Amino acid sequence: MTHSSESTPENVRQSIAAKRGGRSESGDTLIEVLLAIVILGMASVAIMLAFATSISGSAEHRSLTTFDTVLRSASEEAISQLQQQTTSEFGTCPGTFNVTFSLPSGYTAAITQVQYWNGSNFGSVASPNPCVINAPQLITITVTSPTGSVYSISVVVDGPLARPISCATTATQLVFLQIPTAGSVVGSPFGNQPQVAIEGSGGQYV
Repeated sequence: MTHSSESTPENVRQSIAAKRGGRSESGDTLIEVLLAIVILGMASVAIMLAFATSISGSAEHRSLTTFDTVLRSASEEAISQLQQQTTSEFGTCPGTFNVTFSLPSGYTAAITQVQYWNGSNFGSVASPNPCVINAPQLITITVTSPTGSVYSISVVVDGPLARPISCATTATQLVFLQIPTAGSVVGSPFGNQPQVAIEGSGGQYV
C-alpha cells in the first residue's frame, strides 16, 4: 500500500526536517580549526620572510650601486688632477702631487698604490730610462664608506701634457700632436698650426 506525503503525520515531517537541518548546520571540529590556524600561520611566516629577504637584498644592491658610483667618481677626480700637472716627469707625480677627493659625506679615498710602466710591464719603481718616463702609470684608489666597508679600483693614468722626450730608436711612423682645425680653406693659414711627431714602433718619440 503506497502512502503519499499528505498521509504522513505532521509531527513525523517536523522530526525529519529537524534532523536534516541539524546535520547541515553542524560546525567544524576543534582539530579542523587548529589545522587551519597552523596553515595560516605557516603561510604568514613565509610571506614575512620573503618580504624581509627582498628588503635586505634591495638595500644591499643600493649600497653596492652607490659604492660603484663613488669609486668611479674618485678615479675620474684622480685622473683629472694628475693629468693637469705641468711637470714633464709625469712618472713621479704621485709622490709630489696631492689629489683632493670630493666625495659624498662619510666617504673617504686615498691613492694606496702606484706602479710605473717600464716599457714592458708595471713595476713599483719608476724606470730610469728617459724614453719611458712619460709612460702611463697604474694607480690604485681605496675608498672607505661611512659603515667601514672598503673597496678599491685600479686605473691607468697617462700624461698627455708631458713634454716629448727624444729617444735613440728607429723611426717608424708620424703622429699628430695637434690636429689642424677642421674646415680649413686651400691657400689660407690653418686656424691652429699642426704639430707632428716622429715615433718608433713602441710609440717612443724619436
